Amino acid sequence: MVIDAAAMQGAMGLNMEQTKKVFLTLALFVHGYASILVNNSLEYDESLITTHLERVYTGAILAIQEEEKSSKGESK
Repeated sequence: MVIDAAAMQGAMGLNMEQTKKVFLTLALFVHGYASILVNNSLEYDESLITTHLERVYTGAILAIQEEEKSSKGESK
């Protein structure tokens, strides 16, 4: 699978460095789920996993946006 970082960047409205941070966060969670599932430590539930990964994605974007506000001296 090829990841188009520029497409992700445009969709999220972030710069490339921020996009990489969001991707890394999401990739770590995906890898964690894959490891847990392959070891049969969790029953596969696509709906649950999708919900969790969507939260991670959204949370990572929000965290980057908050960091940007803080670095510009804006209040939270």
